Parts: sequence; C-alpha cells; structure tokens
Amino acid sequence: MNTSYLKQSRYFIHVALLFDAVLIHFSFVLSGYEFLPQSLGEARRGLPIDPHPPSNSPQLAQAPLRFLGGEQENQRWIGIILVAAMLMAISFSGQTALALTAQWTLFPTDKQNTPSPRVEYGMAYDSHRGVVILHSGLNFVSLFHDTWEWDGQTWKKVTEAGPGRNLFGMAFDPSRNVTVLYGGHNAWGKSFNKKTYSSVTWEWDGKEWKGIDTVDMGIRVCTPLVYDPELKSVIRHGGISYYGGPIFNDTWKWDGAMWTQIAVGPKRFAHRMVYDSIRKKVVLFGGSEKAGSDPSDTWEFDGTNWVQVSTVGPPGREVPGFAFDISRGVAVLFGGNRYWGFSDTWIGDTWEWDGKKWTQIESIWPGTTYTPDMAYDSQRKKIVLFRGGGGGKGREANPSNLVYQETWEYGALPSGIPFTIWSQHQ
Repeated sequence: MNTSYLKQSRYFIHVALLFDAVLIHFSFVLSGYEFLPQSLGEARRGLPIDPHPPSNSPQLAQAPLRFLGGEQENQRWIGIILVAAMLMAISFSGQTALALTAQWTLFPTDKQNTPSPRVEYGMAYDSHRGVVILHSGLNFVSLFHDTWEWDGQTWKKVTEAGPGRNLFGMAFDPSRNVTVLYGGHNAWGKSFNKKTYSSVTWEWDGKEWKGIDTVDMGIRVCTPLVYDPELKSVIRHGGISYYGGPIFNDTWKWDGAMWTQIAVGPKRFAHRMVYDSIRKKVVLFGGSEKAGSDPSDTWEFDGTNWVQVSTVGPPGREVPGFAFDISRGVAVLFGGNRYWGFSDTWIGDTWEWDGKKWTQIESIWPGTTYTPDMAYDSQRKKIVLFRGGGGGKGREANPSNLVYQETWEYGALPSGIPFTIWSQHQ
C-alpha cells in the first residue's frame, strides 16, 4: 500500500477536526455565548450549552460561559444565520471534494457462476433493468455466444444464443430500452465467415437477440458505440473493414432500423468513446490512426463536429476500458494495449478526464489487462470492469495468462471525513 495515502488521510483528518473546533467555538460566540473549550473532544461534544448551569455542574470548571445580553439579540440571530450558511457551504464543498476521490475494489464472485476467462468482449449498462450486460468475446480457441448480467452482487447467464463476436461495439439505448451490438469478427483469428455472419447490427431487449440489418450493409471491426442523448441515438465512429485495409473517419447514428452518416472526424480504429453528460459531448480516446501508431490525443463531438481538445495525457493505446462516471463528472480510462497486433504491451494504469485535463490515478489497481471493457452502473454509482485476461507482454496474448475471472468496481469513496486510503478486498 502506498504510504503517501496514509499520510494524506491523517492530514485531512487533523484538518477536519481542527476545523470543527473552530466552527463550534465561532458559532457559540456569534449566537450569544463565549465558549472556552478545554479540549478538542469537549468542543466536538459541545458540552456547555446552558448559560446558567447549577453551581455543582462540571461545566463551570471545564468550559466557562459568558452570556452577552439581550441588547445583542439581533446580532445573535444574524450570527446563527451566518454560521448555518457557512456550515452548509463547507459541507457542500467537502462533499464535492470527496466525490473526486475514487478507488478500485475487487468484488468476490463465485467462479462457477461468473463469465469464463475471455478477451475482446463487450459491456454496457442497461439502465431500464438496472444490470450490466456482458456479451461474447473469445478465449483464443473459440468464440462465446453467451450473454451475462451483473446486478451489483452476482453474475447470471441469461442466454447462450447470441451472436458470437469479438472486437465489436456495444451500447445501451435508453430511448428504446435495447442494447445495440455492431460489427466485430465472427470467426477465430480476426476473420469473417460471411455464411454465418447473418446481421451486422443486433439488439438485445433483455430476453433475446435480434439481428436487424444484413451483412450487405458492410462489416467493420474495432468500431465502438456510444449513446448520445442529445441525438437520441446510438452512434459509431471509425473502425476498419479488415486488417491492413483503410481506416475510417466517418460518424453514423442508429435509429433502430438503419445507420445514417452525420459527420466525419479523426481516422481511428480500436478506440473508445463515452458520453460526457456534464458537458454534453462525446469523448474519444485511444485507438490507432495507422499501422503502429497510437496517438495520445483526445477528441470531442458535439453532435455536429469533431474537435481535438488535447494532445497531452495518457500514452496512446488500443482497446482500453473507458466509461463516464456521472456522479463524479469524469471519464475514466483503464488499461489497453500498446501497438496491438505488432508488439503488444498490456497496460494497467488508470486516468481521469475532467473535460480540460487528464490526471493519472495512483492506487491499487486490477493489473495489466488485455482489451478490457467497462460500464457505468448509474444506480450504484460504480464503474464495473470484468477482467478476463492479461498479466503479460508479447506479440499475441498467451492463453496461459487467460486465467482471470475478476470483477472490479471503481467509484467514489463514502462521504464524510475524507479517508483517502486505497484498499483491495478479496
């Protein structure tokens, strides 16, 4: 554990206690009493509250009081109002500051009832039913067709009849209460089997998967999806149609029946996108713009135009985990791969984007993770990560490393005194 966080915790606690003492003393003075506490503990308990205690009361010896008199009644009430306003402002600012502190927590699960080790899967949060959806992926032997749901406590397999895909895009559409899946490979080894591909776009309504369009619409991989509430549509951007082929820069929206192009932006594949509900922008980070090049720039989309807003931040990477924490107003980036398909380096760092700058978060973390995906649970105010593979380096993932069935959560610490102690629970 990083000792700097323990020191920071003690510092915040001492400041909070001292602040309490000053405020309590100040409130008594302004409200008509002068209170001279003998200790911090007495100040926090607020023992002297009677202006005329009995002669044998220990309050007389411990904390003398002096009533200021009726001629200052107006000042007394003004003081009470001012103190109340100060306390409310301080409490609000404290809560805001606390919300900016978060931690990773490993959630214990039953491995017999947990998605099997896998990579290149998809995740989305179904806000209508209050569950995180995890679908498909592969274990470098075969593709999975299963769909799982996480309710904050346990995983549940809900079907094995979904489309088998990897490196696809997935997002939940709350305007129609369906999870949308787009593109991806349907054969092991980064390839396609058009005879069995059926549809490019699928929807999950909580009971069954339905293919919407046909393979004639054109197949893409490494094309992420995100829901834009201003457009009331799921959108996709970029991607590739095959390895070594052209990298796209087009943006499309989905209306439930067809895709319509709405913009052009940066050429990119294997990137991620989230919707910033505070600033009402789609945020794009990561991916590759050409073979062997993973830029570290950040882009925003306002529904009409793409704008590059930063070139400084996390090292560039492909297929990272990316989710927007609505309760804290930040986009959270985790892990990913450097130069995927050429000379992989799996990453396990955590960064936050506040709309202006990136900040790296130093904490206990899940570890290097291959092609992670994440989803924000708005009901529980936690980002959920399924860590299905990772833990090494190499040109391709080593199946011997795919031993993880870990469920992690990332979110704000409880409100109150700001303990910034990072912990891992198993």
